[in-house]
Amino acid sequence: MTGAAPQKAPPPVIVLVRPQLGENIGKAARAMLNFGLAGMRLVAPRDGWPSEKARAA
Repeated sequence: MTGAAPQKAPPPVIVLVRPQLGENIGKAARAMLNFGLAGMRLVAPRDGWPSEKARAA
């Protein structure tokens, strides 16, 4: 074994595919923060992004 430091794995990312409501995005973001997660990717949100409903959730 060489003296190289082990590489750290990248943090997990949450992917929401075609979320139907802005509220779903906001609630998922709150749940992520409870677990210390920060990465979220949105794939084809129905109502577009950013969403005021997501911010209010």
